[in-house]
Amino acid sequence: VLIQSLNGKLSKIADIKERVASYQKNKKAFTDEVVKIQSLEKRVSDLEASVVTSETVPALLSSLESLAKDSDVSFEITSVQNPTENDVVKLVIESSLLGSQSKSLAFLEALQHQRFQVRIAKLFLFSEEGQSSTPAYSGVLSGGKPKATPGSLEKQWRAIVTIEIVSF
Repeated sequence: VLIQSLNGKLSKIADIKERVASYQKNKKAFTDEVVKIQSLEKRVSDLEASVVTSETVPALLSSLESLAKDSDVSFEITSVQNPTENDVVKLVIESSLLGSQSKSLAFLEALQHQRFQVRIAKLFLFSEEGQSSTPAYSGVLSGGKPKATPGSLEKQWRAIVTIEIVSF
């Protein structure tokens, strides 16, 4: 009777040990899942921040203007539309850009690396030499030809750009 009683208690102790081990295993699995869910929540919020909505269009346009200012180019938005093609709504921004070739290209490159997905649908680039109020080159005339001076300006280029915001 005593041995049966001890065997019964040992069996209960072994059962309790199994339950504790199972609990620890489940607790670890649960904790791992919580960490995965938190990283997914962060990823979802990052992705949601990359989607441009009707409410965020003014902030987007402002960020484009700031990017142009940082790139030292003149940037003018001529139209903003959001047409629908095949049930896909997108944001189309037509703009004009004026600056040196290197700065204009730097702006277009920086535009490609924003948090929202951008596609340059059209790009027309042409020289503004002789077209603007400030000369494309500054200098002193010598024998009928301009002679560059140390502070002469780079040739100005105008770009007509159609930008599509894909993540709209």
